[in-house]
Amino acid sequence: MGTILVLGGTGMFGTALAECLRKTGTDYVLGVPTRQTLCEMQDQGHRAVLADFERPETLESALCGIEGLFLRTPLVPDIANWTVRAITAARRAGVRFIVRASGCGVEAEGSCGMTRLHGALDAAVRESGIPCCLVRSAPLMQDYATHYAPMIRDTGRIFLPMGMAATALVDARDVAEGLCRILATPEGSLGRSFMFTGPYALDNVEIAVILSEIVGRRIAYVPVDDATAEYAMVRAGMAHWTIDLQHGLNAAIRSGAATQVTPDLAAILQRQPTDFRTFANAYRQAWEPAYA
Repeated sequence: MGTILVLGGTGMFGTALAECLRKTGTDYVLGVPTRQTLCEMQDQGHRAVLADFERPETLESALCGIEGLFLRTPLVPDIANWTVRAITAARRAGVRFIVRASGCGVEAEGSCGMTRLHGALDAAVRESGIPCCLVRSAPLMQDYATHYAPMIRDTGRIFLPMGMAATALVDARDVAEGLCRILATPEGSLGRSFMFTGPYALDNVEIAVILSEIVGRRIAYVPVDDATAEYAMVRAGMAHWTIDLQHGLNAAIRSGAATQVTPDLAAILQRQPTDFRTFANAYRQAWEPAYA
């Protein structure tokens, strides 16, 4: 097995994948966009090279001698061009396979902008001529311990525009482990698509009950409308094009698009994926008040 280039994944998700690859002894290198990030990753013990989506020559250099590419394009306005640049560089470098991290319920003719966007990017990978595996995943449990954590911790409320729809939330650590197994032994996965979900779907009322039991104080779910959600996203500094995509995704979730539970992740991990209560116990400090 040759070297895997992990491209576009230096945050929480990419770091978890890199740790899994390191533990399994898989030869990998992280592609990072800046010299500062390069030094940070090297300081953490990872092999890293400069690979900037906005500078195609760095992609070609990073992919030289690489056998497999893990591709997770950042959500930026130019995401389509960035993805095509990576695919083109991989083809020129003779990369043998691509594993792409995609989105939930994505189709090129999907019901919302986010699903259509990821569906088009998946199609570009499939049409590249390079053997590939597409891995789609449900929304992450970690959203509740990161993006939503200050709201939950400071107000005791979960304000989200998701109605009463249930979501088959998945633990990012399980997704990383599943991707690691595919990358380490890709032969049986190429030409296939997987949908990674948690073991069951939960609505936000049920999530609030679990969090209440774990932190020892009442957490409540308060459904909000899109206008209220948009106000919060604008105050948080989100770009308008991202907000538009998020509105579409929230509408898809409200319609039940994220309720499906699949056996794909369990089959690859050879165990049941992490349930939300187990996840929440591991992350409980995210919701505990600073004075506790």
